[in-house]
Amino acid sequence: MPIATVRLDDAQAAWIESRTTQYRKKADVIRDLIDAAMNGVDDSLPTRMIAGKGGRGDGASEPQVSNSPKSKSLRTISMSLARHETEIEEFWKVKKGSKGETAWKLLMTELTKIQERYGDAVVEEQLQLAINGKWAGIRLSGYEQYKPKDAPAPKVRKLTPEEIQAKEERDHQERLRSMGLI
Repeated sequence: MPIATVRLDDAQAAWIESRTTQYRKKADVIRDLIDAAMNGVDDSLPTRMIAGKGGRGDGASEPQVSNSPKSKSLRTISMSLARHETEIEEFWKVKKGSKGETAWKLLMTELTKIQERYGDAVVEEQLQLAINGKWAGIRLSGYEQYKPKDAPAPKVRKLTPEEIQAKEERDHQERLRSMGLI
């Protein structure tokens, strides 16, 4: 994949930065903009919106308009966790404690850490236990502290540059498919 260096003015850099997330880096935003322009499509978020108050309930949510300074922001689920969307929504409904934006981001971060280290089966298990136990949160450290003694420790290895590039390309293609561009 060719590399391009782009110079941006302050306003452009701020705009790009406003569209990045932990899982969607600046390069992803720029590639998505180029792909959208090439295909004549408006850019959109490559994540699933969670229906909130007044949402459609179909996994997408319409923007919420509010005059209050504490207007509820849209919560998103990364594509890697999309298969657990129903369980995540259910957990969020019964969750005790804070349900603010910071709590949401922490939940997504911790679920991603568990998924990367132990896989989808453990994410599913932790969500079900959290729903039934009405936990206040799910943390990798909590799972590791209380995991079954006979559970094998994951083998963590660093990805090679080729594997990282291949993963980024797969993720990019997945985002394009989710936007209906391919």
